[in-house]
Amino acid sequence: MVAVSTATAAGLVRLLGRRLAGLLMAPLLMYALICVWVVIPYAYRLPTQPASLPPDAAPVDVRFGETRLLGYSIEEAPILPGETLNLTLYWLPEARTARPLSFYVQVFGPAFPGDAPIEVAKLDSYPGRGLLRSDTWAPGTLYADTYRLRLASLPPAMAPFVPRLKIGWRDNATDAEILPTTQAGAPLEAVILQGGAVIADRTQQQNEPLAIFSGAIALHQAEVRRGDDALEVRLRWEALVDLQEDFTVFVHLVEPGTTAPALATGDGVPRWGWWPTHAWVPGHVFEDLYFVPVTDALRQGSYEILLGFYRPADFTRLPVQPSPYPDSYLLHIR
Repeated sequence: MVAVSTATAAGLVRLLGRRLAGLLMAPLLMYALICVWVVIPYAYRLPTQPASLPPDAAPVDVRFGETRLLGYSIEEAPILPGETLNLTLYWLPEARTARPLSFYVQVFGPAFPGDAPIEVAKLDSYPGRGLLRSDTWAPGTLYADTYRLRLASLPPAMAPFVPRLKIGWRDNATDAEILPTTQAGAPLEAVILQGGAVIADRTQQQNEPLAIFSGAIALHQAEVRRGDDALEVRLRWEALVDLQEDFTVFVHLVEPGTTAPALATGDGVPRWGWWPTHAWVPGHVFEDLYFVPVTDALRQGSYEILLGFYRPADFTRLPVQPSPYPDSYLLHIR
């Protein structure tokens, strides 16, 4: 009986060992298949060669030596921090370079007003991920070079924003930066591109808004706090539809019962210029902050803040309901 039990145990060990090995090998096999069918083809895919700049690409036309950047495209679907921003750059070389040159992309997001932007992603590469060296490409051929830039994990308060991308070229052999110029040869300080949308989350707002502007923008919250030398006006907005225009937010401090003249103003593009209204994602609610400067000459008492949207081209305002004014939402403050 003991011999039989020992043999049975040994058989079970061998059987379980084979099954355990199979369980361990399955993820490795799956990863290998992903590499063969997804990772490797992407990594070794040469840039395409379109006949001309696609209509959905944004034109740029700047020079880095003999290399022109004709345009770019950034995937417009909103992404979250930690996800991937898809970027395509359209290069047009007018001559081969003497030796291989590299380029870089720095992606920036907003900091607190007045602070320097924060780098949220970076890419250092050769054209075609190293497969299309600049000393071998064909002059006069347009190359569509696509890259995936993974954003860092960011604090929720940093989003939403439209990423800003700095593009540059360098000679690694001499560590020299290749300075950009216009097509006419005028020097440029930097080449900054904008596109895409980074949002904090994909949750939907459920509460009733305080007001609605032109049936397209909802105001969900409005708070005013007194700072050392300014009023801090915190607002929460939601786009109800896709907005096709860029509006400026006006925030005016006025005497009670009047719309003009304003005692102080804090107008600006939403989120310190990083989240223009054309990029707003319907259903996404976010916080916006404005500063209205105040001085000691402003006597104590009751005041009003009028806020809303206007077109920067002609200053026409969006209508709002409900409000005692047709084009301004009213806040009472003291």
